Amino acid sequence: MRNCHHNIQAKVRTVKKGRNLGRKFFGCSLWPNADCKYFEWYNDNEVEYHDEYKLMDKDIAIERLLAEKKILEEKVQKLKNKKKKMRVVITEMQMKASKSAKGERAAIIVVLVSWIVFAILSYLK
Repeated sequence: MRNCHHNIQAKVRTVKKGRNLGRKFFGCSLWPNADCKYFEWYNDNEVEYHDEYKLMDKDIAIERLLAEKKILEEKVQKLKNKKKKMRVVITEMQMKASKSAKGERAAIIVVLVSWIVFAILSYLK
């Protein structure tokens, strides 16, 4: 393990932003409360790979998965809302089609009756 300028065991941290995202480095354990400025890149070829590193990797993976889960839940909710709106529109369209069909039937009956009356009146003259 490495010691910082305070002669304290340095912590292995992981870069969370920028072009070195995911890369590990050693930093002062007292950071950000101390002005040690100890920094050294962690060499992946070193044999030492402690549980702390694994935990940090898992923590980052968990955070990423939780963020993905939240995004997917939001998408599911949006799709459910869209489905609900579409059902309302379909129901309205079915009602209009039903009314239209009833209106067409009534119009046909009126035309037929008027032709029958016209024919009867024409025959009686």
